[in-house]
Amino acid sequence: MKRTLCAIAISVILPAKVSVAQESTPEDAEAETPYEVVITGRLTRSRLRNMIEDVEEDFFDRYNELNTDDTFDMYCYEYTPTMSHIKKRACEPLFMIKYRSQQGSDALYAITSGGGGGTTNSVGMKLLGVQLLSERQMRSDREEYFQTLIKKMEEFSQSDKQLAEIAKVMEQLKFRLENYEN
Repeated sequence: MKRTLCAIAISVILPAKVSVAQESTPEDAEAETPYEVVITGRLTRSRLRNMIEDVEEDFFDRYNELNTDDTFDMYCYEYTPTMSHIKKRACEPLFMIKYRSQQGSDALYAITSGGGGGTTNSVGMKLLGVQLLSERQMRSDREEYFQTLIKKMEEFSQSDKQLAEIAKVMEQLKFRLENYEN
């Protein structure tokens, strides 16, 4: 994680082409060999997005290590939205994942138990009585949880130097992507 963070930080902070060579003394010549790192300042949008994803993973891994309440742990995953073949990436807290799952379970129970549409055997008719919450409604229902999550992330970012560094690199990468010139 630190190597990835260092490589990303160097590529973000140094926009011009740079060469770095390690100097060695005769005593440590046997222990280490000189190396050279060449960094080019031009990153593609795709590479910037990939770097942001890597840094987000590092950020959430570190946050999850510091966080003792699993309800507020963050997880990133890929999914394919309905009516699409294009995968998307999402990062969200465990409390939202569980809430969405509970919504689906409750709806399925209502449909299969007959509580959704009366005495009819038609699944379509049973669905008429089932109300699933939209993403906006679910987020609104969990507003207090989100406020707690934000507070925890801010506290950890202020108290943990490593998390603060990762957040700074992520902010720089996102700024660079938003202001990308062709």
